[in-house]
Amino acid sequence: MPVVGLHMGVGRRSRRSRSPVNPPVNTVLPVISGNAQIGVSLGASTGSWSGQAPISFAFQWCRGGIAIPGATGASYLLASADAGALITCVITATNAGGSASATSAALGPVALPRAPSGALITFWGDGVNSEGAAPGMRNWPTWALASFNGRVMPSEGWMQCKSGETLDSVFARRDAAVKQAPEIFVYASDGHNDGLYSSGYATQLTKWVRNAQFAIDNLPSTTRIVMTIPLTSAVAGESTGGDWRMIVSNLIREQVATWQAIHGARIILFDTLAAIGGFGPWDHTTMSNDADRTHPNALGGWTLGKMFFALMDGQVAAATVEDILAATTATTRRGANLHPDRLLSGTTGTRSGAIAPTGSYATGQRITNNLANGTGIAVACSKSAQTGYEQQLAAVSGTPAATQTIVQDDTANITLTGIGPGDYCAFMVRARMDNGTTGFPAGLNNFGFALGSIGNLSTTSDLAAAGLPSSIGAVDQVWVCAPKASFANNTAVANPVFTTRYSAVAINTRITFERPQLFKLYLNARTAPWYFGNDTILGTNYRIRLTGTGVSGEGFASNGTITAATVGTVRVEPGSWSGGGLTFTRVMRRNGAVVSGAFSTGWTYAMAGQVLAGDVIAIDVIATNSLGSATRTITFNVV
Repeated sequence: MPVVGLHMGVGRRSRRSRSPVNPPVNTVLPVISGNAQIGVSLGASTGSWSGQAPISFAFQWCRGGIAIPGATGASYLLASADAGALITCVITATNAGGSASATSAALGPVALPRAPSGALITFWGDGVNSEGAAPGMRNWPTWALASFNGRVMPSEGWMQCKSGETLDSVFARRDAAVKQAPEIFVYASDGHNDGLYSSGYATQLTKWVRNAQFAIDNLPSTTRIVMTIPLTSAVAGESTGGDWRMIVSNLIREQVATWQAIHGARIILFDTLAAIGGFGPWDHTTMSNDADRTHPNALGGWTLGKMFFALMDGQVAAATVEDILAATTATTRRGANLHPDRLLSGTTGTRSGAIAPTGSYATGQRITNNLANGTGIAVACSKSAQTGYEQQLAAVSGTPAATQTIVQDDTANITLTGIGPGDYCAFMVRARMDNGTTGFPAGLNNFGFALGSIGNLSTTSDLAAAGLPSSIGAVDQVWVCAPKASFANNTAVANPVFTTRYSAVAINTRITFERPQLFKLYLNARTAPWYFGNDTILGTNYRIRLTGTGVSGEGFASNGTITAATVGTVRVEPGSWSGGGLTFTRVMRRNGAVVSGAFSTGWTYAMAGQVLAGDVIAIDVIATNSLGSATRTITFNVV
């Protein structure tokens, strides 16, 4: 019996001294799988753990070390908020003894996928950065577009910048800018007219930040937003009483860094006061307050454009010039081509000989020599056959008596078919200018091109004033005119013109003009329709309006008039809209009642005999896309 009792005693002591269960211990860290790019789904292993089974696992994904709400699954889809951040996954292992956690190595920083070739861009700001609705070569954004060789395209109202504006008036146009929803959005406001670079900077900087914050809050999460360090004009108040340029630019850098910490890689700083990619920095010391020097787009525009290109080149998908030029002839993101490759008449390789001053050589596309008589003036032209297209070449030599131009253009206007009101067209041409080999063209003063009223690229300043150094060698780029809309009919005409201007010095220049393309800018539905035709940047031709005999006034605030005795067939035009993928309908109301059949099948209506003095005529233009609709109304009093 004692033996038995001893045995039982031992057994009881064994049960009371059982070892406690310990929490799991990590032996191999969790590992994240997948690429650090927005839109990619990441996975995470649990790692290896020791400890008594069973062990359960919980996942928590973190952005910059902070838990992402709701991200507690074994996988995580990278979103725009992750751009620029480091992503980790915390694995918490739990068993009967408790819990322990282990954190994976960081993945990242997370990259935005490159914007596609043909990405749309919008500039928003005042005129110190970029001037007017029809951008000229004086504007650094135009130089930037040329540097991309067509990989970046202007959006429908791409230049939302106007000389003389303030930060408040820029803010007043905020919807017109952001509702274009481009892939690249440049906040280019300087606050020059507010005195941002002055002793009163604190109040104005608050407005600058307000404007930028609105863009961040209202643009798609996939839009890259470029914040530009304001450029100084060295006018009164901007260079006296303190180094306001340094003070304000540093404050803006700090603010942009704060936004980047929150929004990641979608916020990009364009530091114009620092060298980028071997170009720059912007030389603020050479500015003076006159017509050609107040605006940096006149002095140093080429430099700023190259700086911007160096900053953004890696953000856009690569494409060769050949691919880009070919894309304009197909139904692609750029749209269906409306102006086929121009075939030049004549024999391949032949030259016309010298064209006399003020003379012209017609080849389907003509060359007109406006150079004043001087010494040895000679302009010889030729064409060369290429695969599927042809080139036009003009070789210029001699010394003219005065500064003048040579023009390469079509002998007749192009008829555009399939264009309706509200459609947008752009014009593209590849132009190479050299000295016969690889050098910069001697004597070339400036150059530009235009397409009727659709867009233009020109300057009255010489290339040196535009910041283009002669040391760069040949200029070989694809130039894109800004898009314009609101053609009067479904058929419109335009004449592409390429102009080069020469100084009264010895000239040695060769210009190759290749594949001028006019094409319809295809715009996907990005936001619900938004009318911006009455924006002060745009001329009256791009506003909603009613035209025809007997019609006067714009129709807003009852300031339009229709004369019953003389009115005939009238035409309504919708003006400029953003949103993409738009279709239009029209409704006419007479004294509040809908007029059946008016504008039901098109943009015109035979109004003669349909209205009486005292009537009130209202016309609704309704724009619709897959994301919604919007209505713009014009009203006319009949007299």
